[in-house]
Amino acid sequence: MEMQATTLSSFIINEQRELGNPADGEFGGLINDIAIACKGIATLVNKGALAGVLGVAGTENAMGDAQKKMDLIANDLFIEALQDNGHCAGMASEELDEILTLPEGKTRGSYLVTFDPLDGSSNMDINIDVGAIFSILKAPANGAEPTAADFARPGVEQIAAGYCLYGPASMFVLTTGNGVNGFTLDTSIGEFVLTHPDMKIPKTTNEFAINASTNATGSLQSNNISPTANPVKQEN
Repeated sequence: MEMQATTLSSFIINEQRELGNPADGEFGGLINDIAIACKGIATLVNKGALAGVLGVAGTENAMGDAQKKMDLIANDLFIEALQDNGHCAGMASEELDEILTLPEGKTRGSYLVTFDPLDGSSNMDINIDVGAIFSILKAPANGAEPTAADFARPGVEQIAAGYCLYGPASMFVLTTGNGVNGFTLDTSIGEFVLTHPDMKIPKTTNEFAINASTNATGSLQSNNISPTANPVKQEN
């Protein structure tokens, strides 16, 4: 008999219980909000040109990068998912010049979310993988309105972080400081299902793809390169 799949929602509930925090349904709700945004983005990415979402938008983001149509659509999907359920107090996005606080009348939650809604969006035009990146912080105490300084916090103060990769399958990867787990989107049930528990970087590998770049002298440089990795041919 086939084993019952562990969905992202049930995983978060069980993890919170094991960490002695079963009452914090707000955090589980926030993760679910982010997952909903990712599901919407996955649908559009998979349709590509059929959905009319390829190409440039004719605008620039806060970093000065040319925005693609899907950058703006993905950004809107994140905002819509996060602003309505009372789990989030504010957001910071690569696609916005300023932080975003909730509109008047919206319930302000206990968390802040920073995100790049569609990293590598230019890859969509040539059908290569893209993804979303997110980080979660605690919001200011007593329901105070967040400021930009509330988002500029050390990484060790993150409550959780993760990404969603849109490729041959859509995969949601999450850590809450208790290991890293990967969930694959099962489109037949519309849920992210645990498929890669307790993920770790292997000590040795046959593949190389870790922040490779060239310096001013043209020589290859990278961080955290294993001496056991295969040699890489540098292109001029």
